[in-house]
Amino acid sequence: MLEDMNELDAARALIGGLLQDGSIDEPNELRFLAARLDALAARQAATPATPP
Repeated sequence: MLEDMNELDAARALIGGLLQDGSIDEPNELRFLAARLDALAARQAATPATPP
């Protein structure tokens, strides 16, 4: 949902937290979240920064 709202930093922080805290142990879910994190990073790098 955060990604849909263009809240890329918040989405990355949430997924990163889920991956780091160790509460997810399902390999397929870990791969999915890691792929989403990579996709968010790529999308953020491709999006020009807007001034605050």
